[in-house]
Amino acid sequence: MSQLQESSDTAFLRYNGYIPVGTGISKLNSIQGFQVYPNPANDVLNVECFMVNENTIFTLMDFLGKAVKQVSFNTQHTTFNISDLPPGAYMYKATFVSGKYSTGKIVITR
Repeated sequence: MSQLQESSDTAFLRYNGYIPVGTGISKLNSIQGFQVYPNPANDVLNVECFMVNENTIFTLMDFLGKAVKQVSFNTQHTTFNISDLPPGAYMYKATFVSGKYSTGKIVITR
């Protein structure tokens, strides 16, 4: 019989011992106060960051990890056009100069 035990960013499956199973990107450097909307999106994506005057690189990736759009900004709010991207699910990563980041998923529909 197996048992599942979880900690903050690692899960362990007990089956005659412990086997570590990663659950994704560690959230130690993640940041609060960051929003991407609307979700689902059509032609425009809004990005809000409440860290004033910190340079941010926003990367939108397909689910294979290929960057399909990248924007750099240092304002609290920016809007960028995504009408050239096909409908589907995408991941994003916003990287801040301080080394912190925010990640998430968005869906583009038409």
